[in-house]
Amino acid sequence: MKLSPSVTFRVVAAWTLILVAMAVLAFAGRAAQARRAPAPSGGGEAALQFTLQAKYAAAMAGLVSMQPKPADAPVSGTPAPQSSQPQHAQLQQLFDALEKIAETPTQRLRLVPIAGALLGKSAALARLDARTADETAADAALAADAVALRGWYADGVIDAAGRVRLEARHGWFARLAFGAAAAPESPAWWSAYGAGLGVIALAVTGVVALAVGVVLLLLAARARRRGGLRAAHVPPKNADEGAAFIELFALYLASFIGFSLALSATGGGLFDSWWYVPVLLLVLLAIVRSGTAWATLRQGLGLHTGRGLLREIGAGVVGYVTGLPLIALGFIVTAMVTRAGGAPADHPLLHDAGGDALHTFALYALACGFAPLVEETMFRGALYHHVRGWAGIAFSAVLTALIFAAIHPQGLSGVPALMAIAIVLALLRAWRGSVVASMTAHALSNAVPVTLLLLAQI
Repeated sequence: MKLSPSVTFRVVAAWTLILVAMAVLAFAGRAAQARRAPAPSGGGEAALQFTLQAKYAAAMAGLVSMQPKPADAPVSGTPAPQSSQPQHAQLQQLFDALEKIAETPTQRLRLVPIAGALLGKSAALARLDARTADETAADAALAADAVALRGWYADGVIDAAGRVRLEARHGWFARLAFGAAAAPESPAWWSAYGAGLGVIALAVTGVVALAVGVVLLLLAARARRRGGLRAAHVPPKNADEGAAFIELFALYLASFIGFSLALSATGGGLFDSWWYVPVLLLVLLAIVRSGTAWATLRQGLGLHTGRGLLREIGAGVVGYVTGLPLIALGFIVTAMVTRAGGAPADHPLLHDAGGDALHTFALYALACGFAPLVEETMFRGALYHHVRGWAGIAFSAVLTALIFAAIHPQGLSGVPALMAIAIVLALLRAWRGSVVASMTAHALSNAVPVTLLLLAQI
């Protein structure tokens, strides 16, 4: 696509603005990290992993507890010791894995209810005996918690004040201690094991979806080789049209970063992002008033229903499942980078989970509504459409994914995982033409971590 001098200037100016905006974002991100208090050992992502893994392990014990028990089963703790040897060995392995990642004195104390749920009250008491003198002396509140837990597991008795204090300080872990021996499917039982069963259900669904995704990916590759899988996206017709879309993306990125910095300076939170919608509408209006017809803008952004709204939504679901093998590979690389010494990936959502039902609804609406709508319109809409005017599908997908990953707040460790997700979304745009499919896949992708965060909180 040959560019006239005026169009060349517009494109260069737009890309310069994009690079400057990304540099400002990177600098602001480092400054925010410097101002933020260092996360304590076992905090943040490590705490989330410990809690989710603990709930998964406890739910496995809960499933065992639903099996018929001998008449002499203990009052406190689950009947794990009465389970079959293979089951007991599996529960022991789950506990050993948790013991390896328990980094803080609080997490090590919380291993007591886990031991009681998985291996019985004698294991819980043994875990209490294993606490070091340093741990006992370092925190008087934890020492008091340990005394209360000992009374519960040794005698099955705890005073009301001690119970309230344990639940206030340790949340679900305390509820697990008190509900582990409850009758299966009773309210106390669900309080102890319900969230963990949700983690198991999500994990099983993920494994099945990944297996299906491998098959679908092989079928898609075969169909592509035979010419049966064609791109519906149509690149810009001329250089002037392509320039308009990179200008739109540059204005979006600069305005969004400016809006985010303003929120940060005024103490605004993640949920205040909704106020960006009027700003985005003004950006779109500016491009339309500059001479780009609304029909051209709508087609280039992919803001249409393609071959039908429901069909495009279905294509988004199928496309997301098909892309899961690539996404899984991206997360594996992210895990390897983190283990090699990179800072763990972080996200504001880690600090905004929890709250009442309205807060939960707002969190899902933000992650699965606002973010897919805005980001797909701009990244897989404007940016991909522009790049596709002078590059092939593969390069356009990778470049768009790189910029998408770079501006997100997860840090360098999160780039491989984010790029993998973004490549899948770009390929969906290429395949369908409409961004409805990529919006659907984006919403599904965000729903998974948000659900895990909420399962960790309840």
